[in-house]
Amino acid sequence: MLADRDQGKRLNSPNDLVYRSDGTLFFTDPPFGLPKFYDDPRKELPHSGIYSLYKGKLQLLSTDLRGPNGIAFSPDGTYLYVGNWDEKKKVVMRYEVSADATCPTGRSFST
Repeated sequence: MLADRDQGKRLNSPNDLVYRSDGTLFFTDPPFGLPKFYDDPRKELPHSGIYSLYKGKLQLLSTDLRGPNGIAFSPDGTYLYVGNWDEKKKVVMRYEVSADATCPTGRSFST
């Protein structure tokens, strides 16, 4: 197992993943594996997240999507694209990825 907790709290249900060319793992953590999704009493984290596992360290990159699902890199590895499964905000977000596997800001890539 590479990661199962963020700050001592169990991840929701890690879903999709992609590796960067340097071996850094990026993944989404929506609540899809929980029977009551967002309202499941077993949900320990107050958010759904996008994470990286960089040099053995888990990093929370973003909590701006309720249902992050689907993740991919641009061909040159500069941008990380993440879809949102939330019925109220169906978008694809684009995050510029830093060398340290962080994503300072994201913006909607879809309209």
